[in-house]
Amino acid sequence: MDFIPKIYCIRGQRKSVQLMYDRYAYAKNNRHGCTTYWNCRHRRIGHEPCNARLSTTKLPSGNFKVFLSKPEHNHPPSKRLRRQYD
Repeated sequence: MDFIPKIYCIRGQRKSVQLMYDRYAYAKNNRHGCTTYWNCRHRRIGHEPCNARLSTTKLPSGNFKVFLSKPEHNHPPSKRLRRQYD
């Protein structure tokens, strides 16, 4: 049986499309072919930026394959996202 993660498309504060996975928001960084690369959007002044990354690949079936290339975050999950989407 395959693991199906709960990933949501959410609207960012400036109307950008972001992904939410495990209470963390990811912003689109790059696209190559059918694969889109996403960075954790946590960037706080005075703190080191988070290096967590994931990628999504659209398969011929129309489904998406999700790959957590760098799953470790250097900050807790967003309280705002937890309130909105839990």
